[in-house]
Amino acid sequence: MLIRLLAGLVLAVAMTGAAAAEDFAEHLALSGNDWWVAVASRQDLTEAISIANTYSAQRPRVARAQNGWFAVILGPITTTDLTSFQHDHGGPPLPPDAMLTRGTSYVETMWPASGAVGPSQQQLYRQLLASQANSVEEFCRLALNAARTAWEANNPD
Repeated sequence: MLIRLLAGLVLAVAMTGAAAAEDFAEHLALSGNDWWVAVASRQDLTEAISIANTYSAQRPRVARAQNGWFAVILGPITTTDLTSFQHDHGGPPLPPDAMLTRGTSYVETMWPASGAVGPSQQQLYRQLLASQANSVEEFCRLALNAARTAWEANNPD
């Protein structure tokens, strides 16, 4: 009970002053000349967000796929050449297994690019409760990381 109270308190503080973030329906499947650049896929949302943060200059986002994994994607972009994308947009090198995708299996954005609506309080609370924290200290670390993520998503530079 104390852990749930702590999680609620941390998330309430993180959302204070931020734009109201609500769950929203979206269509991540692209068509025509538009593509996502998939740079990673992880089972853990926190790990996926950490990877996305390394690509901050390339409009990263983390999308939940139908299989439950979290894809770290950049874009959308209008080129079909990853080398030219890397050259034009700079940033850290793309991993060797990066690929273009239409995103037909992506069902929702879990962590958006700067300037977009941030993850909802409910999404962050679910993530904390689903975590496998083995101690109060670890849970607090996860809660503070979630609060930081919410603050950064809702308060771009």
